[in-house]
Amino acid sequence: MNKGKVKWYNELKGYGFIESESGNDIFVHRIGLNSRNEELQIGDDVLYDTKHSERGIYAVHVKLNNG
Repeated sequence: MNKGKVKWYNELKGYGFIESESGNDIFVHRIGLNSRNEELQIGDDVLYDTKHSERGIYAVHVKLNNG
């Protein structure tokens, strides 16, 4: 899994960006969250996997990194 920080996330719109350890912005949508009860906040440390689509790379299996 990759590590990163939530750079921006809009709960109403259901998407945002994670800043990867290498400094790249990774798109994240609410369907990519590991738990529907999870809420992302700016600055949260997260773990995630990535997938590729026609539009670019996006985060999946996103969960808070609590340790």
